[in-house]
Amino acid sequence: MVFVWVLYLLLYLLICGAYYSMFRKAGTAYAWLAFIPVANLWPLLWTLQRSAWHVLWLLIPFVNVIVALIWQVQLLRAFGMSSWWVLLVFIPLLDLVYIGVLLYMGYGDKVHYVLPGGPLVREKKDHWFS
Repeated sequence: MVFVWVLYLLLYLLICGAYYSMFRKAGTAYAWLAFIPVANLWPLLWTLQRSAWHVLWLLIPFVNVIVALIWQVQLLRAFGMSSWWVLLVFIPLLDLVYIGVLLYMGYGDKVHYVLPGGPLVREKKDHWFS
């Protein structure tokens, strides 16, 4: 049982690291929020050039699943990937391939942010955390 929890934690950190790297590639402010559950939605929405108020869609049952899938499609497009990859989420065991796609987007050197204008909230170059 402990092994499963450790494996889950490692997978969580690996995926959060990929999202952190994607947010950094996009120049999104506060990319470190990728490691905090629920708070990671803000840099995701800024990367997708959406207002953070779109988080409220997640409070509506059934709509939240559709909106989350739309955000994943938009994330794939924001990094120049085919939106068809999101269909792997619906196929058992192949959903692990989608995790691999996310890891490739985050850690791959060939994947770049392609949306014009950059994220909604850009990093400040004179920020005292950097």
